[in-house]
Amino acid sequence: MVLFQAFDQRGVDLFYLITSEKKEQLLQRLLSWGVESTDDLKYVEGAPGVDLSDLLPPIQIRKLLDSFMRAGEQNQSGDVPPTMPSSTVTLDTISPPSLSSTTAVTWPESFQVPWNQMPSELRSAVANGKRPLPPDRRKMIRIIVDEIRKHEKNPSKAQCLAVALKIVKKYPKSFSDFDDTQEKNEIGYYSLLKQIKTRVEHVNRDNILSRRRRIKPTATYGCTQWQPEPPLANSDDVLEEKRQTLENLSDVCALMKETYYLQRKHINDTQVLPIKDLKSKWPYLFVQKHIYAHFEELTSIAIHKRLNQAIQEYGKVLVDFFKSKPTNEVVKKILSSEEEVGPLVIKLILAHFREDLDGLLLLANRCATAADLQATHTIPGSPQLIVLDAL
Repeated sequence: MVLFQAFDQRGVDLFYLITSEKKEQLLQRLLSWGVESTDDLKYVEGAPGVDLSDLLPPIQIRKLLDSFMRAGEQNQSGDVPPTMPSSTVTLDTISPPSLSSTTAVTWPESFQVPWNQMPSELRSAVANGKRPLPPDRRKMIRIIVDEIRKHEKNPSKAQCLAVALKIVKKYPKSFSDFDDTQEKNEIGYYSLLKQIKTRVEHVNRDNILSRRRRIKPTATYGCTQWQPEPPLANSDDVLEEKRQTLENLSDVCALMKETYYLQRKHINDTQVLPIKDLKSKWPYLFVQKHIYAHFEELTSIAIHKRLNQAIQEYGKVLVDFFKSKPTNEVVKKILSSEEEVGPLVIKLILAHFREDLDGLLLLANRCATAADLQATHTIPGSPQLIVLDAL
């Protein structure tokens, strides 16, 4: 909390635009680079191995590095607010800044290691500044993780780091990492952190709901707003009220746009909602007009206009090509029919690659409902486009 309060007091507004998870990752990254106080911030830019491209866009990185430089220089020149402590930065008391005048205490800040529950051999070794035996250390890890899970079923790596730092700071001779020459490592807490996090993952191995959903890099390809920041003027509760209002409105475009953040939050949530539950919460998200708008917000691409433009621009070229050089008999047969360019292009491409039309498209009457299709058609397990008004 000390480091983020320093940014807050120096007017670094950028931090209100970063999610709590990214703040934790950023703080962990700063500690791994050797940042121990606000004086060290001015050395971050240009240091070997400094890379924030996986956390922030380029412009925000530039702003952040400038803020680091200003914070370090102001602290060195004595331009520090009276309430700014000058102690070394640790994760013992770290939490994201609050917009209120009082900062809420998070569980990593108030967490107490239950030393009285530890094996007597481990307590004796720690009291004498010796390293505990591996079996006793493993028992300690189990006790600590059980205590952590009273606050958080599946704590993040940054939260586990806060606990590991507390232990290493209190008993460095017993728990700090040492190299082959018995010199203390630069980080010092890595092995303890790894043991705690591994134990957390082990106890959660069968609990799907407690797992943290990991977003694969490929999941966000092409997306410009995969999980946006919450709008400052609206809390989750306000947006939830608007979502409930959406269920009974006919003109919902404005509210759908306002609640885009909450839509993405529900879609990207750790506890993945089944499609039917998502549809009950966001019925208009399954209406063509609004799903087009959502896709445009997600990718910055107006898909309906872009698709129509592409069909008109390139569709005629493809049709003319196949007319001049039909590649097989099925292509010739399709060319003999009179159809609009869009459907004709799809059929020609499928025929050229000898793909079955039924494998991609399910043709149905325009009046058919979902229940009608399930009753009269065999719906495959693989994705398939249902085309209405085709018969």
